Amino acid sequence: MAGSGYAYYQHLSGNIDKIDVGDAGNKDAAPDGPINILIIGTDKRTGKGNEGCGGKDSPGHADTNILLRVSADRTNTTGLSIPRDLITNIPDCLTTQDDGSKKTIPGTQNVRFNTSLGQEGRDPGCTMRTVTELTGLKVDHFMMADFNAVKNLTTAVNGVEVCVAKDVDDPDSHLKLSAGTHKVQGEQALAFVRTRHSFGNQGDLDRIKVQQQFLGSLARQLKSEDTLTSPKKLYKVAEAATDALTVDSGIGSITKLMSLAKELQHINPKNITFVTLPVVDNPAEKVKATVVLNETDADPQQSALGQSLDVGRQLVDSLTDQDPRDGKTVPWLATRWKADPEATRFTFTLRAGATFSDGTPVDARAVKANFDAVHELGAAASRGAVYLDGYRETRVSGARTLTVVFDKPNAQFLRGTSTVSLGLLSPGSLRRTPQERCTGRLVGSGPFVLDRYRPNTSVTLDRRKGYSWGSRLWQREGGAYLEGVEYRIVPENTTRSGALSAGQLDVATALAPQDRERFSAPGWSLLTRTAPGVDLSLYVNARRTALREAAVRQALQKGIDREAVATTFLSSRKLAATSVLSSTTPGYTDLGDRLAHDPAGARRLLDKAGWRPGADGIRVKNGVRLRLDAVFVRQQSLELVQQQLKDIGVELRLRQLTVSRFPEVLAAGSYDLSLQSANRADPDVLTTAFAGGTPVADARLRSELRRATSSTDEATRSSLFAAAQRRLVDEGHVLPLNETEETAALSTRVHGLTRDASNRLVLHDTWTTG
Repeated sequence: MAGSGYAYYQHLSGNIDKIDVGDAGNKDAAPDGPINILIIGTDKRTGKGNEGCGGKDSPGHADTNILLRVSADRTNTTGLSIPRDLITNIPDCLTTQDDGSKKTIPGTQNVRFNTSLGQEGRDPGCTMRTVTELTGLKVDHFMMADFNAVKNLTTAVNGVEVCVAKDVDDPDSHLKLSAGTHKVQGEQALAFVRTRHSFGNQGDLDRIKVQQQFLGSLARQLKSEDTLTSPKKLYKVAEAATDALTVDSGIGSITKLMSLAKELQHINPKNITFVTLPVVDNPAEKVKATVVLNETDADPQQSALGQSLDVGRQLVDSLTDQDPRDGKTVPWLATRWKADPEATRFTFTLRAGATFSDGTPVDARAVKANFDAVHELGAAASRGAVYLDGYRETRVSGARTLTVVFDKPNAQFLRGTSTVSLGLLSPGSLRRTPQERCTGRLVGSGPFVLDRYRPNTSVTLDRRKGYSWGSRLWQREGGAYLEGVEYRIVPENTTRSGALSAGQLDVATALAPQDRERFSAPGWSLLTRTAPGVDLSLYVNARRTALREAAVRQALQKGIDREAVATTFLSSRKLAATSVLSSTTPGYTDLGDRLAHDPAGARRLLDKAGWRPGADGIRVKNGVRLRLDAVFVRQQSLELVQQQLKDIGVELRLRQLTVSRFPEVLAAGSYDLSLQSANRADPDVLTTAFAGGTPVADARLRSELRRATSSTDEATRSSLFAAAQRRLVDEGHVLPLNETEETAALSTRVHGLTRDASNRLVLHDTWTTG
């Protein structure tokens, strides 16, 4: 029996096809933290019975694409569908050829997403890199299936249950179903997931909804007792899965697949949520055949874009507000709150009388529905999900009383309740699909309501009648002054500032530094505030080469002239970094004296550590040059820093990366310094940035940061975060460069416009003259 078992194990391992995608993937089958798995369905027509599916000569494109993000606690999964007809940019990608050699496939601009696979010899690693370029999420693994995978897996589990609202008779996919519930398998299952002419507007977005329904049902069937208790079915599933799937080498064996499966086994199928990347029809086409990314996602719970969050701030209210002057949390929809000493339970009491603009009450059940929804969105709620880290549930104990429960300490949650990312939408809005909400079909309780939404073009808001529950920080009681607001999306800096000069706009945001002097003249005013969070900094990989030496890191700290950097690139000496955190972040500790430019002191440190100047001035120790590699996406001030460090004998090489390549290099640890920042209005951003698996901080510092985030005592938190900032600077773990400002130019007819603690525009108190 043991021999036959081993033989079968070897047989299954032999079934698996694997592809080496290099550093596009993760060599660890089940890495710590969230796991991102890209599911690719190809349209390659190989295999018996697929000759009649059309396109028999297709090289196999990325026809179906779902990024599964498994939560760090392994309790839930979000599937993000990416339309195959999305127009996007495909980055350069390194592929492994059949003979083992490496070949770089040049990237292409403005092409269909599905050409990231198959076209020009691209492998799944190219698709993984394209997904990272789009989402900013590092993909750990891929699983690729062809037509036979759908047929064989569904047959192995004796069919997958699906439901159709009307009779279906599609001559192209050969799908015939009567209205109601059916079990589909084999050829019929393949026809179901391929049909484009039976639902909705008969396009790819409707096929995505069908595929999401199918995959959710397949997951339920695979986890059902009917499958798990049947050895015959399990054998069939094992055969079908290993025979039909192609995977990356990180999970390219039975042992590795089982390791990954153990991480996923506790996920309840009820906790699998599907969303679709927000897209709109391609405006460049008269006959609509492709889509483009929706750059003005209307849903504040899903968007991470500044302009979208500015709009969302006018539509939704939050439980609390944060005073931008001192960082204190003040009442808004919640009149009072209390946290337990462990920061795992937060009880809120809501004010009476607040309603959403559809008339439904802002009550405890509505708040619960919102937090549950953000948690279920997972990766799609990129900002809100951070504040709900460890979320277990919200318990309703009365119409206006609720308790939010976490599985681990989460003191940052209270400040998170002040952000637009945890702003409240009506229960009716939450019942809509995430895709529908992204396109403007949402209702909040804020001082304005959404009148018209034109993706990537404009958003029109109307004043809400009867509004009377604004933040305690607002000056005006009751409704807003303005009758309406029109946001226009103008991406190009000169066009935007020109429209303001011509009187076509009253306010222009994201003002470029070169335009600030122009709009400082009479007739204009500037609304400027430093962005909260971690300053633009060089994060130090202390596990690499010479950077293991504290003296080298400390010398780099002294060798940078931050005032010169700020003056040269930002035209303002005052923006020179004076700590790891910016001066507008609660918990900021002024360390300007420790960040003073001291090249002589830097040279002394390097001399004492045994690094001697070579013939060209670059220091050498034991025959090794003091050469460091800095990676970045946008270069900004690094050429000046390069010159400053050369002056103390350090050679700094600058390596610019694409958006997709940057997180891959960080994950692999193949860099010395990385240019980064992090925008959040609380000191817990330090924990998010440096307490994980990052090579920047040591174990002791990571532990101290986690202690700070776990505490609800403000004095304790303040002391711990201040100590962390000092250690990060004194030990050279982070090299802060400069603060960043967000500036809007206003015509003189605009009054009362402000920003909240997170730098979002607040229009409730705004009025115009003339």
